[in-house]
Amino acid sequence: EGYGMAVAEALARGLPVIATRTGAAVDLIGEDSPGVPACGLLIEPDDTPALRAALGKALRDAGLRSLWMAAASKRRPTL
Repeated sequence: EGYGMAVAEALARGLPVIATRTGAAVDLIGEDSPGVPACGLLIEPDDTPALRAALGKALRDAGLRSLWMAAASKRRPTL
């Protein structure tokens, strides 16, 4: 979905997103930088092992999910 509507709707509700590094998802989710956490995780298209690892990481790490959720909530006013 190149326009990123599903990603924007999830972020507007404070939900972090795991998506491929394509289209609007890149700008919406962002990348970790000093003082500015991403709103989820971007992986390369067609990288099944990376997707599996990202989902596992998100499921196992409650602290990371909380960080992503807080970043998603802060992103809401800019969507």
